[in-house]
Amino acid sequence: MVASFICLLLLNFSKAQAKDVWIHAIGIDENVHTQNHADFYRTGQNFESVCANSSKRPECHLFVNDDKSLVPGGWPIELEIKQNKGPARSGTLKTLIQQSLAKAGKGDTVIISLLNHGAPVAGKSSSCVWLSSKDYICDDDLKELLKNKPPGVKVLVNADACFTGGFANLASSEICVTTASDSFNFGTGVTHDLWNAVKNRHLKKLSDIEEPVYNESGTQLLLASQLAISQRCQAARQKLGQSVTTVSFLLSFSEGYSEDSCSDGNYNSAKISALAKEVIAAIERLSPQLCKDLKLPKIVCDARTRLASADAAIKRAVAEIVKVGEARHKTFQEALSLSKESEARSGSLSEAEYKELGDSVALNIEPDWTKFDSSRAVLAKALWSDYKKLMAKLDQIKGTPPELEAFKERGYYRDLLTVQSCLFEPAPTSPEEQPSAHLAASLKYFREVQASFPQRQFSERDVEEARQCESSIQF
Repeated sequence: MVASFICLLLLNFSKAQAKDVWIHAIGIDENVHTQNHADFYRTGQNFESVCANSSKRPECHLFVNDDKSLVPGGWPIELEIKQNKGPARSGTLKTLIQQSLAKAGKGDTVIISLLNHGAPVAGKSSSCVWLSSKDYICDDDLKELLKNKPPGVKVLVNADACFTGGFANLASSEICVTTASDSFNFGTGVTHDLWNAVKNRHLKKLSDIEEPVYNESGTQLLLASQLAISQRCQAARQKLGQSVTTVSFLLSFSEGYSEDSCSDGNYNSAKISALAKEVIAAIERLSPQLCKDLKLPKIVCDARTRLASADAAIKRAVAEIVKVGEARHKTFQEALSLSKESEARSGSLSEAEYKELGDSVALNIEPDWTKFDSSRAVLAKALWSDYKKLMAKLDQIKGTPPELEAFKERGYYRDLLTVQSCLFEPAPTSPEEQPSAHLAASLKYFREVQASFPQRQFSERDVEEARQCESSIQF
């Protein structure tokens, strides 16, 4: 009796000690230093800040090789990583993940975040993230580890690398997945990764990643549910058309500075109007009857049915986005002009002074004026004043147009995003310029390797469970 009571106490104490575990592993190439981008290290700093300040009080594990000699051009001056546990190694990560799952209890969350270059590995796995020049961790590795996940424990797998769509195969009602690409494409960089979105874009819930505000440039964060919806729409996409890059375009354009809004640096109102009409046409083309005939996912058909009663609201929202976008674009051009003038004048500064001013701009802190020669201090202060004016102008083009805000409140915005996942391939936009012969050959090889692995066929239930999981993860 006493022994049983003691065991019960120990069991309850063990459960009380369980808590969320967040892991972020950044791969660094020791041999080819040009593969190591400064933004890789910034994700470490962002992760460290987010994890330390989370109200969930998670156990934080950051892995990165912080040997500054491996960074081309030197270590970014504003970076400071304090709690690094050393270079990311697959063996160490697997052991930590295994231990974290073993001690997790119902209601706990384990985050496994992997960032670097990625690719399929022939004979091994469809999606792998490199941790060093020789070491990597793959979707199949996590699949084996997650077999021991206790019921009720939520897991977020964030695979931020090229060709990481295979990680979406892990998705379930309790395993959420974000990737930087589908299985057959390169990614587009890590300027805006998950941890930047959480820290600087104030991302609170994982499912909100679907909004273009978190995809404005850099890495395109994809949710497993988006990949699943896209796959289930694949057979019908030829009949539906793929002209709906316009939905993404218009929503991101509400921020005021979409590249597609410009032609030779000027606002192209004719192009904007044409694209706006395409949005309406694309949504109207996906009629409820066509949805049924093409056997599209129920979640897509339900969204389209709701949107069918909102055509007028959609048109008003689109019209306002175009109108507000034009005004914001004008402000952006003014800010751009001011920036170019300041850059031209900054040529009079010494290299050290220019660096001090640049570092201050990057950190948004007052420069140390003692570092400037008295003869150039007046110019430096004028440039700093210009910078503050520039930031004030950019602040004017932030925020959501009122009509779009109301549109979101009525639930139509999420429906638009659901339809968008069906109407276009959620792969990073290809560069406008032709890829080099080497890049094209690499892409061809990786796609051939990918094709050798079986692709998971997502069911209607899979889509619903992925969304359920994504809505439950909070930071």
